[in-house]
Amino acid sequence: MTLNWTPTPADPEVFHITRVENLASIAQRGLLSDSQVNQAQGRPVVIGNPSIKQRRLTWQLNLPDRPLVGDFVPFYFCPRSVMLYLVACGTAGGQAGQDGVVHLVSRVSRLANLGQRCVFTDANAATSYAAPCEDLRQIPGVLDWSALAATDWRDSAVKSARQAEFLVANGVPWTAFEAIVVRDTSVFRHATTILAPLVHRPLVRIERSWYYP
Repeated sequence: MTLNWTPTPADPEVFHITRVENLASIAQRGLLSDSQVNQAQGRPVVIGNPSIKQRRLTWQLNLPDRPLVGDFVPFYFCPRSVMLYLVACGTAGGQAGQDGVVHLVSRVSRLANLGQRCVFTDANAATSYAAPCEDLRQIPGVLDWSALAATDWRDSAVKSARQAEFLVANGVPWTAFEAIVVRDTSVFRHATTILAPLVHRPLVRIERSWYYP
């Protein structure tokens, strides 16, 4: 399947996947880092392997002050991520299957303008080989844009490049999201019902190519 998405290196889109059931709480309190979620009342429907999420809470980024990955909200630089594949296969923990998963879409410029600390990595942030950087001007030249646009990531280098992350400290307000992309009409209806009473309503659209067969 061809991925109906083209990277924009000058001001990249970034993507966070969550379950449609979480939209109401995200709209109310923002998208929180894992460490913030652990301190807040009420727990979201989780995507991700619990052991990996626990590791991110203690994994230090290779920066002078050694911040913890779990103190940041993570975004990918591409839709149809490797993590989504694990969710689709039922091997990522939490609720199995990708049907109820939505992509929250923002941009690097929009998140950088929040005034919060931002870091990007060229691979999974919680690995020893990831190279974290706070100079966001370097993003266009550092990331592998052909890998990010690929649909076949069996090659290990492509797989690693597609796990590059954009990290925002603590939390991201609901108003930072410009679109919500879903897999089918059922999730579209669910999402639009949740968004109907809100002042800020990101565009909701269906994009089948952002999901796995």
